[in-house]
Amino acid sequence: MDIPSVDKEYARKLLLKTEILQNEFPGRGSPFVLFSDEWYILADEPFPSLSEYGEVDLTGNGVGLVSHFLSQFEAESTNFPLELPKERNITIATGMLIHDIFQDKVIPVLNQIKNMNVSLIPIKNNFFGNSVTVTGLLTGKDIITQLRSQSLGDEVWISHRILNEDGSKTLDDMTLEDISRSLDCPV
Repeated sequence: MDIPSVDKEYARKLLLKTEILQNEFPGRGSPFVLFSDEWYILADEPFPSLSEYGEVDLTGNGVGLVSHFLSQFEAESTNFPLELPKERNITIATGMLIHDIFQDKVIPVLNQIKNMNVSLIPIKNNFFGNSVTVTGLLTGKDIITQLRSQSLGDEVWISHRILNEDGSKTLDDMTLEDISRSLDCPV
């Protein structure tokens, strides 16, 4: 039996049922039915406000993670310096899913800082397959393979979500030091 992949139309139809499902399964104090950020990105629909997620923190599961990150980024960006003392060239690596959001909402803010040049490179997930598009499931090998031939600048930034719970290794047992050494650039 073929299982169809989720497309924009399917995601939009599912999100239209959010209110019906939340009314049918209300939860206690917080909604019982919440959709991961992937659904909103695939449907090209706005994320719910952070208050709509209730008291439960499911950001580790990708529920409200993007909204939380963008809210925190916007708040903290008011404290960003206007200028760096010396030029810094930084590469941010992301999964495919979040790439466009970073391109539209994060990179322009960072590149307003004088002497800071930030480029963005999306990483395809060859380990699990191209249908897996979240940053948190990227492996060290995929990151190295796809960044090795790039001009990376002074350092590479990537989400801590690529690391296991204790922050020491990627899904394919690589450390940040392993990746840094392979790329000849701090990660």
